[in-house]
Amino acid sequence: MKLHKKIECEAKIKVYDLETLVRKITALGWKWKGVDSEINEIYALKNGRGFRLRKIDGEKKILYTHKGENLPSQYKKKPESECELSPEQAKKLLKHATYIGKYEKRRITYKAAKDCIVALDEVMSLGDYIEVEAPDDEKVTDILLLLGLNPEDHINESYFALLQKKYEKDHHK
Repeated sequence: MKLHKKIECEAKIKVYDLETLVRKITALGWKWKGVDSEINEIYALKNGRGFRLRKIDGEKKILYTHKGENLPSQYKKKPESECELSPEQAKKLLKHATYIGKYEKRRITYKAAKDCIVALDEVMSLGDYIEVEAPDDEKVTDILLLLGLNPEDHINESYFALLQKKYEKDHHK
């Protein structure tokens, strides 16, 4: 179990015309990396730290992710630690955790440049989004502008937080 650490800088924007966005990405010649179906489960530990377990396309491997506190940025920038867990390792970790909830998404991934990833996410019960991940704010902005997107439309909340808001809105009418 090798823990990979990095600083993640990403922008998330709601997308209303996924087909046009795919055409723009294709025209730019960015490398298609694949399509995955994900189940993301959110947990909390007694010390207050939260983490995510992600299962991709029903694989046996589980991706553990912990994200740290936000760093100064116009986008979402924070330390991220990830590693693959076996089902047995995940089971041991979950003995000390509280289940918070889950969300599912279908993700189409493209490599835009070195260390720059563009993901088109179809989030169940939430809609379509683009996530642009790059080493710094400037590269994220450059990619957004290349795609004709407004950096001001960036959403800072996680998909899980957006789903919670939607649920509360739908059930408090």
